[in-house]
Amino acid sequence: MQIAQVDGFHKRVLYYASKSYSSQINRGDDYENLMPTFFIGILDFIATENKNFINRHIVKDADTGEHFINDIEFNFIDSAN
Repeated sequence: MQIAQVDGFHKRVLYYASKSYSSQINRGDDYENLMPTFFIGILDFIATENKNFINRHIVKDADTGEHFINDIEFNFIDSAN
């Protein structure tokens, strides 16, 4: 839960999700052992321009919209816009 919007919040989200994902295996382990990571942030502020109460962010190709990298997802539940 995040009460106040702080500088670098988006970087903090990336850091914690990436750390959670990468800490699942050790050097030399098979990458297939990695399980998806879902970041869920409950926010007391509006984080994005999305007008929905729940915002879902995934990694997509900027040109085609292809969802090839699908093991990390960011979800935000924020104050009503």
